[in-house]
Amino acid sequence: MNHRKDYVLFKRGATRGGSVWYYSTYDPYGRRTVARSTGQTNKTLAERYCNGLLKDGTLVPAKARFFSDFSKDWWVWDRCLYIRGKLKRSRAGKPTISRTHAHDMHAALERHVLPTFKDLRLEDITVPSIESWMDSLLDSGLSPKRVNNITSCLRVMLREAKRQGLLQHDPFDVIRPFADNCRERGVLSIDEVRKLFSDDAIATAWGGNLLYRTINMVAASTGMRQGEILAVRDEDVHDGWIHVEHSWNLHYGLQPTKTRQTRDVPVPPKVMEAMKPFLGSDGFVFSMTHGERPATGHRITKGLYAALERIGLSHEERTRRNINFHSFRHFFNSVMRARQIPVAVLQSVTGHTTLEMTDRYSHFSLDNFKEIVAVQAEVFA
Repeated sequence: MNHRKDYVLFKRGATRGGSVWYYSTYDPYGRRTVARSTGQTNKTLAERYCNGLLKDGTLVPAKARFFSDFSKDWWVWDRCLYIRGKLKRSRAGKPTISRTHAHDMHAALERHVLPTFKDLRLEDITVPSIESWMDSLLDSGLSPKRVNNITSCLRVMLREAKRQGLLQHDPFDVIRPFADNCRERGVLSIDEVRKLFSDDAIATAWGGNLLYRTINMVAASTGMRQGEILAVRDEDVHDGWIHVEHSWNLHYGLQPTKTRQTRDVPVPPKVMEAMKPFLGSDGFVFSMTHGERPATGHRITKGLYAALERIGLSHEERTRRNINFHSFRHFFNSVMRARQIPVAVLQSVTGHTTLEMTDRYSHFSLDNFKEIVAVQAEVFA
């Protein structure tokens, strides 16, 4: 009869030269577990170390054997150890993870990941099981981009399991995301934008709603994201430019920008003039509560769609062209690139930027953005 030992010893090279003895145990299925260091360079001492752990009952450290155990508290903002670690290692004022992202990942975990994997042991979550799950999500009608986003929840969790020594191999080392075949974002023409924001259109297109018109004007003329515009406060508005530091989230309030960096964007005179009635509350600029809280994003977008219909862009045409609020950001980029604005200048305004570019434009001056100011004046005369 074969009597297998409770552990296997083997040597590995140490970082500073020499060798250290490691050991592996066996799981209930007879498979070798993740290797652990004995800290010993002598085999006899390594055996003595392992026998001591065996005697104490700690040779195999306690660990979450099932995914349901491991996933407890994951993505819960105030309890998740992974989030806590990310925040501790973030630069002051620039967290590397946001509440919004944690909320989205927790929703993906509850709705899509746990129903498939909760009863599996961590080591039983394999490449075939993950790829079969991804295929089922795609077959259910979700877009490739959406499936990739959901999959990233599981990817992060299994990577962390490997880092903690709970997995020997990360299956995502060989799993590739689906190709993103999402539709290209539609872009309005300059003529359509001018028609949308002409003085006559205040009544004919916007029904006299200056708030919605102005928010959309800011988006079209600066390329700012909707959340960034809603987060603008009186103190962020200057003569000819806006300081962008936050993004507004309906659930969590003020959050860092998507890139977690601040920037300054020039604003053309016509748009600055349109903003004047909304300044002076010492709170949020674009508000229906005298600065206490920003306007509601989906209502702003709904107002845009109504205005587009009134200038002749039907619901069917807008849907076919894939036009929405974010299209203003693409419009801004397209117009500026067509006018051959230097990439570094454009990136520093839109927030598609590297740290080096941010540093280059850390002291804002309209003179640094004269090319963009000139194009803004041309489009928003």
